[in-house]
Amino acid sequence: FYNQLSDSEKHFTLAVVNPGMVVGPLLQPTLNTSSELILKLFNGSRDSYPHAYMFFVDVRDVADSHIAVFEDNNAKGRFL
Repeated sequence: FYNQLSDSEKHFTLAVVNPGMVVGPLLQPTLNTSSELILKLFNGSRDSYPHAYMFFVDVRDVADSHIAVFEDNNAKGRFL
């Protein structure tokens, strides 16, 4: 989308934070998707995860990343 805009239409820079499976303290009394997946891995209730690559990141690190990108005017492009 952003690359399809003309220079005069680009009034903002684009930075994307795209984490893997987000884990951390729960705010609700039920399991979220990421926590449920980890539970199933540990208790064996899921038969298999074919060709699965799982990358876990703490929700607090995701929040810090969003703040850092928001505050840094030079944050654009692709970073790991």
